[in-house]
Amino acid sequence: MNFKDKRKKGQQLQKKIVREMLDLCPTLTTADVKSCPDFMNGSDIILSEKASKYFPLSLECKNHERSHTIYSHYQQACGHYPNKEPCFIMKKDNRKPLAVIDAKWLLKKLVEIQTLMEKINKNKPDTKIKYNGKGNLVSIPRQAIMETAVTLA
Repeated sequence: MNFKDKRKKGQQLQKKIVREMLDLCPTLTTADVKSCPDFMNGSDIILSEKASKYFPLSLECKNHERSHTIYSHYQQACGHYPNKEPCFIMKKDNRKPLAVIDAKWLLKKLVEIQTLMEKINKNKPDTKIKYNGKGNLVSIPRQAIMETAVTLA
């Protein structure tokens, strides 16, 4: 396969993930979720601030056959419990462990979490639930938010 075909294959994966994100979250538009043009530095999928609330991810898409071993280990996880989402954990020396899960399942769960946070924030005016930038949910009392805003003003 030549370089041009490899690049096209990668772009097709990026566009598929963009479509999945837009399908799962109808409030987002093509202006919120875009496939990155070739040879640009950064994430392969560009997210607006609004889209980042639903998908707090830095996405790198690879579509190649060298992933065969990873897929065979993932398939092994698929066979353990048919009613549970399979997850393959891998680790290399001196590196963090990584989790391999179905991309659509992950994106769907992230939308569910953001939707739930929005409902909680709407129904509990004294609390604000949000991501802390590291993938953790935090609850901040509204009073603390107001005190900080007054202090900064």
